[in-house]
Amino acid sequence: YLIDRHYLVKPQIAFVHIDNMKGQKLGSWPVTYKTAVVENQYRNNIIAQLSSNLIDMGRNVLILVQQIQHGDLLEEIIPNSVFIHGSSTKQKREEQIHLMKIGKSVGPTIASTIADEGIDLKPLNALILAGGGKSPCRALQRIGRVLRPYTYPDGTKKTEAFVYDLYDHQKYLTTHAMARRKIYLTEPSFDVRDVHLS
Repeated sequence: YLIDRHYLVKPQIAFVHIDNMKGQKLGSWPVTYKTAVVENQYRNNIIAQLSSNLIDMGRNVLILVQQIQHGDLLEEIIPNSVFIHGSSTKQKREEQIHLMKIGKSVGPTIASTIADEGIDLKPLNALILAGGGKSPCRALQRIGRVLRPYTYPDGTKKTEAFVYDLYDHQKYLTTHAMARRKIYLTEPSFDVRDVHLS
């Protein structure tokens, strides 16, 4: 409804399938998440490449993670990225949020769940959901971060947003991805597609 009436912009949501650990028995949920998500170098490199591609397109990029360690690892491999989280200094958080609000962040911003707390970041037009998650409603809320209309200083208007979600083929994670995909498909104005890298 809001997209049709131009109160929100239309998102293009690409599910990037990650299958390098498909079929591996990793054990409990905490071990699976740590191995298949946080410390999965193949997956993290894909996130870094997606981020680089979006920056090259002139996009304002937000990368959302669930765990501090994951954000630290991504910050190490993504050029010009800044990771903000609950333990960051107040000055660092405020400076980076200000740069995002005015669309002047040089590289992508990586953020933990602090970005779930109603921060108004209208210039953002690209989102990478790097942390997965089993709550489809929260994923929908996070997508909302990049859907606010905005007119940039040069006069161009934000008319669409890019969202990358990662469809992990691993115990627990596949079920979570399927739940997120299902709720995205309930929105008729969401353009949802699958990307297979191999």
